[in-house]
Parts: sequence; C-alpha cells; structure tokens
Amino acid sequence: MLLDEGAVIEADLCEHAAEGPYKTLTASAEQSSAPEAYFSHTLLTVTSAGAPGTHFIKLSVSGAGEHVLGAIGLTGLTVTDSSGASLEFEEEEAVTACAGIETAYHLELGIGTYYAAFEFAGPEAGFVILTGAHEEHDGEDKPK
Repeated sequence: MLLDEGAVIEADLCEHAAEGPYKTLTASAEQSSAPEAYFSHTLLTVTSAGAPGTHFIKLSVSGAGEHVLGAIGLTGLTVTDSSGASLEFEEEEAVTACAGIETAYHLELGIGTYYAAFEFAGPEAGFVILTGAHEEHDGEDKPK
C-alpha cells in the first residue's frame, strides 16, 4: 500500500497543532526587527505587534530542502529571502484533517535567512514548520 504523502503531512501538522510542543512570540511590524521563528515541528502562536498591516517573522534555515509551513489565522502569506526576492510556493493546499491548521504551504528553502510576511485574520496566527524529514522528530524541536 502506498502512503498518501499529503495525508501524512496533514497528520503531522495536525499532531503538532493539537499536542505541541508550543512556543509563543510577537511578530514585528518591521522586517528588520522580525523575531526568530524557525522552530521545526512546534506549534508557534504568533501575536501582533499592535500595529495594523503586515507583520514579519524570521526563518533562519540551517538545512536545505523541502519545507511545509502549516498556518492558521492569517492572510496574504509571502516568503522572501534575505535579498528581498519573493519565493513561490510549490503547492498551497487546504488542510481538512483538523481545525488547528488551515493551509499548508510547500516550498524549497536553502540554507539562509528568510522572512515570512502576513496580515492577521484575527488576534493571533499559528504556524507549524515541517522540514524535508517531516516523519522524523528527533532533535527537531530546537531553534535552528
């Protein structure tokens, strides 16, 4: 029997949305002061800096490859590299397996610094970041 990779990814996103581990941070209204948010296999609850409009979090990636950003409570997500170039999502799909994640954004990331920009759809947003080895969790809950 072949595994449905989409279902495995959804299950992994939903597991972390429901069971953690958990971290909380406040997004920045300025890209230059964006807080570090690259915590793999962790539900990251992000609150607003208080200002309306676009907010930023920083993703310092130490392992190149496929990444999935599971998200809830936000609109207009874009990811840029450190030079400001926008990255295209390879896939953007609705997550229907649970209420804790709304959308899964698939993209390839190299080693380096990236910025996620978005607007809040409510008082807070949530992210779960899965790395290319999304089935393995050993040691991945630490900041990179």
